[in-house]
This record gives sequence, structure tokens and C-alpha cells, in this order.
Amino acid sequence: MPKRNVVESGEANATKKPKVQTQTLAKQASGDLAAKKAGKQTLSNDKKEKLLLALSRSKLPLNTAKPKVDDQKAKSEPQLASKRPIASLAKPMSKPKITQSVRGKLSGTANLTDLQAKMKKTLSGGRFRMINEQLYTTTSDVAVDLFKEEPETFDIYHEGFRAQVELWPSNPVDYYCESLSAFKRPKSSKEPLKIADMGCGEAAIAKTLMALNTTEEHRFQVHSFDLASPNEYVIACDIRKVPLEDATMDVVVFSLSLMGTNFIEFLEEAWRILKDGGQLRIAEVVSRFPDVNKFVDALTGIGFKLTKKDASNKMFILFDLVKVDKPVPISKKRKGADKDEYGDPLLTPCLYRKR
Repeated sequence: MPKRNVVESGEANATKKPKVQTQTLAKQASGDLAAKKAGKQTLSNDKKEKLLLALSRSKLPLNTAKPKVDDQKAKSEPQLASKRPIASLAKPMSKPKITQSVRGKLSGTANLTDLQAKMKKTLSGGRFRMINEQLYTTTSDVAVDLFKEEPETFDIYHEGFRAQVELWPSNPVDYYCESLSAFKRPKSSKEPLKIADMGCGEAAIAKTLMALNTTEEHRFQVHSFDLASPNEYVIACDIRKVPLEDATMDVVVFSLSLMGTNFIEFLEEAWRILKDGGQLRIAEVVSRFPDVNKFVDALTGIGFKLTKKDASNKMFILFDLVKVDKPVPISKKRKGADKDEYGDPLLTPCLYRKR
């Protein structure tokens, strides 16, 4: 009889064991999910910290030579209240407004030696490359937040970008300015050509086309969007969701601006704001395409039809497409919509090498 009791007790414990194991596995699964979410947040914060580090470097003075000071005189002089410690100067109470005409004088470039000027150029190039990498490897909402926290990011980036453009044999923006300016409105219509420039930079397209408008003929209406607003032409926003009504634009332009990892959402937004039969124009760097045909297939899946592809330029590929029908958005069909069926990216980041 005692042996029977031992056996029965063992059977009872065996029936309880799976319940304990189930509870343990549930806790582990919950912990794994929390860790996964925390990992994504950490990754986003890491990208944010890297870009902020690049910006903090941009505030470092180039002239690191310390002036000679008479130690005896320094000891005898009283400390003035206006001489604040360096740490407090990093975040001034109010940022003075600096006009373009005096920006160069205040930067001190006029007094730099050849070596210092070379160091400045190298430092500027490094900052540009770091910011550029972050913009290509993060989502647009993270980029918007960073530009809000550090508004000078826009100026630092575009200063480096202009230096790169000078090395190009041609600039896609110039092509779009020329081709769009040739537009002639039908005599039966009084509506201007409505254009959305997505990721417009300093709004070169808007400046060029709006200057062609006259009091007698309003030929162009250009809406320019980017992460920051450097002038009156640009609206600062996330280009995956721009402040335009559905089916109101004749042309949407992406000139080297499919930068975020969620670029598919940019293209879906273009479909939303374009009129039926509206034109989508894309210019991108050749090296970004592992397979051009798969990129075009993704555009077809969104609801566009390719009408022209120009790969004659060694650096850029130009795509002309029209809006056709209304498919299910790719970003809602499956995760990783920026990749093909094998998990390979449709577009790779455009990263500049150190020269």
C-alpha cells in the first residue's frame, strides 16, 4: 500500500508539470516579445545618437591652437561674468539670426590657412557622409524627428550634397526643370500644371517653374516637400504623408529622393495624390539597383505603368510612369515591401566613399 501511494503521488505531479512548463514558456515568449520591441527602439535610438554625434562635431572649432597667455597676468585679472564655461556655450539661450551675407565672415574661413581650409573640407565631408548614411538607412519618421531636433542638419547635408553635385556631369533636377518648363497648357484649359516635388531639397524646380508664371498666364503650381524648410517654397513634412488631397496632382517628381527604408510608402503616397493618368517621374543613382526590372515590378504592383526608361546616363536612371489602377498597397500585402520575394533589397543605400 505505501508503494501505491508513492506511485499515485508521482502521477499527480506528472499531470501538474505541463501546466508549470506552459506558464514558463508563456513568460519566456512575453519576455522575447518585449526584448524584440526594446531592440527596435534601441536600433532607432542608436541611429539617432549617431546623427546627433555628427552634428555635435560640426560645432567644433577648427582652429585648435591655444593663444599664448601670460600666466601672471591671467592670475591677476578678475574673471568677467561674461566669460562662461565652454559647456554652457554649446546650447545658447537664443540663437542669433545670421544672414547669408555675413555667414562666411562669421565662419572664419577668410582667416584659415591652406591646411586649416583642407581640414575644414575634410570635416564637412565626413559630417555629410554620416548624415547621408543615416538618411538612407532609417525610416522617414525618424529622419523628420532628427531634423526637428537639430535644424542645422539640413544646411550641413545640402552643403555636402552641393559639393557632390559639382562633380557630376549632369544633374537630374536640371533635366526636370527643362522638360517641365516646356509644358504648354491646352487652350481649352485654364488650370496650371500641378506638380508635387517630393524630397525637393532647396526647391530648384519650384523656383525655376514659378518664375515662368505671369499675371496673364499662371502655367505652373508647384508643391515642394522635404524634411526641413530652407525657404518659402518648401513645406517641411514626412513625404510618406503630404498635405495634399487625393487625385489632385498632374506630376509627382522624385529626384534622388527615395532615401528612407520605407520608400515604398513614398511611392504609394504619390499614387494617392496623382490624378488618373497623372505622371510619376523618378531619377535614381544607377548603383542603387540590384535589379531594375524588380523595381519596375514593384511600381506596377502599386498601380503605375512604365512608359519610358532612360539608362543612357552612366550615373542615373530616369523612369517615366503613369497612374493606372488601384491595387492593394504593397506595404499592406506583406512586411519588408522594400525587398523582393527572395528578401533582397529593391534599392540599396547610396553611400559616398571618402575621397
